[in-house]
Amino acid sequence: MMACCEAGIQDMTEKHDIILVKADVQPIRKREVFWTLSRSQVEHIVQDLAFCPVPFAQKHLAGLVAWQGLALPVVSLERYFGFKPARGGEVKRRIVVKTTTTGEPQLISRLLVDVAYDVRIRPVAADCTPVKITDQLAARGLKGAYEWEQDALVLVPDLKMIASGGAVGR
Repeated sequence: MMACCEAGIQDMTEKHDIILVKADVQPIRKREVFWTLSRSQVEHIVQDLAFCPVPFAQKHLAGLVAWQGLALPVVSLERYFGFKPARGGEVKRRIVVKTTTTGEPQLISRLLVDVAYDVRIRPVAADCTPVKITDQLAARGLKGAYEWEQDALVLVPDLKMIASGGAVGR
């Protein structure tokens, strides 16, 4: 077995912690679904930020938020990957994540990721089993999926691809 999320998480801290965010989707294979991010990708968890909708934007982009002098896009991972939100898209908070883009790999880009449930910090688990993902999800930027414990499915999104507009090789 391979370490959970080993292929999808880079630049991890010495503790090798990951951030687990319960996805706003119905269970898959009778398992609760979680997004996982590297602890080093997460800058802040914020609440109560008003956002400005962007007309004609892709459906996974809720709008833009002014945060610490920056205009950040607000992204729904569920919508980006084509999952129907289970709670109707109700957002409790947002996570400021950092990544790079394909077009500007030397610059840090930031996104706000919608969170409908709690956020947890956990050590990387060695007892995860890789799950085959569809070619469509892989093409959209899902780096991996892992069964974890008895009732969890962990998904690893490619933030670089999402921040690049979903295109590879730009």
